Amino acid sequence: MPKVSIIIAVYNAERFLRRCIESLTAQTYGDLQIIFVDDGSNDQSLKLIKEFADVDSRVEYVSLPENRGLPCARNAGLALVNGDLVCTLDADDWLSTDAIEQAVRTFESFSETDCVMFRFVYVDETTNEEKEFPMTDFDVLSGKEAMKRTLLEWNGLHGIYMVRAAIHLRYPFDETTRVYSDENTARLHFFASREVRKCKGTYYYRQHAASLTHSGTMGYFDRLLANESLLHQLQSEGVDAQVVQTLYDRCWLGVVDAYYYYWLHHDDFSADERETALRKIKKAWENVDVSKVSSIHKKFGYWPCKSSWNMFRLQEKVYFFLKSFKATR
Repeated sequence: MPKVSIIIAVYNAERFLRRCIESLTAQTYGDLQIIFVDDGSNDQSLKLIKEFADVDSRVEYVSLPENRGLPCARNAGLALVNGDLVCTLDADDWLSTDAIEQAVRTFESFSETDCVMFRFVYVDETTNEEKEFPMTDFDVLSGKEAMKRTLLEWNGLHGIYMVRAAIHLRYPFDETTRVYSDENTARLHFFASREVRKCKGTYYYRQHAASLTHSGTMGYFDRLLANESLLHQLQSEGVDAQVVQTLYDRCWLGVVDAYYYYWLHHDDFSADERETALRKIKKAWENVDVSKVSSIHKKFGYWPCKSSWNMFRLQEKVYFFLKSFKATR
């Protein structure tokens, strides 16, 4: 029976952590390595982890001296992995008691399968209302097909899965940025997999006010670096021309989307934050090779205006103003 290593990065998660830990120690599958990485918490998270480690030999932990962000913390956990299969869990989320068993059962039933996706359920923190992620109906996908689907806003797939340790060790978590780069890691894991399947084990994702997706944040602009990183990594892996084209388009559309986000939310940012956001957008604008972007950049609002940053900004302001004006009519 394969051993499963579970990595949980923890930062000031005292409020939610007990449920997370108990969902792991209560798993119906017993051959586990449960690795907690305390990412410089200043609450009682580490104390709680130690309490469980004292009574369950499967629970291990490492404490980082300062907060380094999710990808770095997860990589610190990855360095301790001794299992055959690896998955991650956020400290405020939890698993159904049979989740690990269901995933392992799928691996054992299909020897060519390298990645197994969990059933993914959102849980509203306030109402406890559950909503299942609308997963694409499939039995099996090639890893390359799964990766291609994720490039189009994930297209019915998600990034919650268990993968063979050899693949995860080959592709550790992308530390390019604190936000979004974990999506790159998932895409690389799919790409390296022979088959991707799904199982009935459930991952419960807690939705609360602090979630990145529920608030305006400077972290949004990290998507620009994440897009560039993915392009370079997949190019180095020799992906086909169609994927490369999609990646270049993704980088360019990311620039336009980032400026739209800035246009919508710049009043919420401080002067320093506005300057930082514009600097990140400008750098991404400069880095995109628009000669390799598809014809979409010929439309108004998507012209690269590579000779003038100010002209590009003016175009975006006019485009987004007209877009918002049309929407209100």
